Amino acid sequence: MRESLFKKTGQNGVHVSKNYNESVLTTKFTSIYDSNSDNTVIMLNVERATVYEAKEFIEYVSNIINDGKNRIIIDLENVYFLDSVFFGAMIKLLKIANKDGGYIRLIAEKKSKPELLSISNFDGIFELYPNLFAAISGKKAG
Repeated sequence: MRESLFKKTGQNGVHVSKNYNESVLTTKFTSIYDSNSDNTVIMLNVERATVYEAKEFIEYVSNIINDGKNRIIIDLENVYFLDSVFFGAMIKLLKIANKDGGYIRLIAEKKSKPELLSISNFDGIFELYPNLFAAISGKKAG
């Protein structure tokens, strides 16, 4: 039986994955699980999300979803460039999460990242939120 991804317990129901500071393959992605909201927050620790990170990202997020955590919030605040292959990987993961009644929400401030968001057509596919608190509550900025 595969070991659970979420073993370390923090304060206030936040659980740090065993890979928090040491992703299975790299430190490009880190995650925390909030049991109060049943959301897993994944931080992309790269400025450029490209074909070179896409395979690792699919594997990393798929492991989390396979562990029963299908309510995913991806923090794109560090990302300034995203290529079509990585965007396709995110869409694939969205379909996997949606299949089991989950979702993928993105944290990306429209004002600070207009080029990234307009080129990729995020608005038409993903729910965008300006910060983590909005993404957890599901309340978009008006």
